[in-house]
Amino acid sequence: MPKPATTPTKYPGIEKIDGGRWYLTATFVTPAGKRLFKRQTFGPCSLEDAVKERADMVTRLASPEPPPSSPRPATKPTLSEFAARWLASKRDRLKASARAHYLAVIANRINPALYDREIDTITRADVDAWARWIETQRNLRGEPYSTATLGTWWRPICTMLRDAAADHDFPDPTNRVRPPKGATGRRRERRTLTAAELRALVDAATARHPAWAREVQAVVYSGMRPGELYALEVDDIDEAQGVIHVTRAVWRGNLGTTKTDDPRDVALTPALRVLLRVQHEAVQARGFDPPTRLVFPADDGRHRGASALYKVLRQAGEAAGLPMKVGPQVLRRTFNTLLVQSGAPGIVLRAQMGHTDEAMTARYTGVHPAAKAALVEALEDMVRGNVAPDVAPGAETRH
Repeated sequence: MPKPATTPTKYPGIEKIDGGRWYLTATFVTPAGKRLFKRQTFGPCSLEDAVKERADMVTRLASPEPPPSSPRPATKPTLSEFAARWLASKRDRLKASARAHYLAVIANRINPALYDREIDTITRADVDAWARWIETQRNLRGEPYSTATLGTWWRPICTMLRDAAADHDFPDPTNRVRPPKGATGRRRERRTLTAAELRALVDAATARHPAWAREVQAVVYSGMRPGELYALEVDDIDEAQGVIHVTRAVWRGNLGTTKTDDPRDVALTPALRVLLRVQHEAVQARGFDPPTRLVFPADDGRHRGASALYKVLRQAGEAAGLPMKVGPQVLRRTFNTLLVQSGAPGIVLRAQMGHTDEAMTARYTGVHPAAKAALVEALEDMVRGNVAPDVAPGAETRH
């Protein structure tokens, strides 16, 4: 359309047309140097309104609206996408060991067919099928996993799916799904040593690995977890109070709180006090630079990992002819069991072990066949009249 006859005004880009209308020209130069133009007739209106409209034209050139596009249907994330976000959200609220466990479970224990499913399409039937599927899994020895082990897989998966249901507003797919049950139950939790076997283990470790003797004895006679032992510093040994303050634990170089997040004090017996003094003197003699406050440091003066201790205990157990593979958990269960058999009050035992409740203490307590036989023999003697009722089984030893 040809330009109409106009009369210039004192305002750039604004020209008057007959009938009270205006001919407006807007110009804008982009950062890339491209010049943009926009021309239009406007009115009838006042000159003031024409000035405002021309300013708006320049603004629209400077900030063009995106071209309209067809709306995309809203979709839910896939299970793998949600899992990545979920793990990231837990980063600052979980211990490093827990994060690693969650990642391993999600990466290796979810049925692969579910990874690409949108999260809200996963149903109770899918979760039930997964629970049945992991019941069929076998370890490297070809044995089925225990119920306790399957539970460590089940809990993080359930938590993640419940969070997904809450975040994306769909029915909880874990509702009323029976947790997986292993074929071996919790027999592994009952593996403990007798006092004689424990003594044989300490002797074998001292003879076979003398450099590790104090380390092994510290675990045996304190009930501490390896991560707690390797986080122990000289200032944590309180000889005046006769306790060891257990406030930290280390896992793969990551220093944090104890497993239960609760600090505790364990007994510092005279023998353990001497052992730790000798250990501290040995560490000082090594001349670490810079000096270390750790009681059991690695060769570089930093926190030690527990893998070498596992090897030492396994080899010592084999040398002692023990009927099971021995690791730090066996020693903790043995420590717990022998204290129970010695008649330790529950509240004292839990304070020493760092257990949160009686159920955990009971789970760690094993009953040896010899102890059962002794009780039954005492019962037989009582029934036959050889023992007075006031010394009946259980009167002297608590189990």
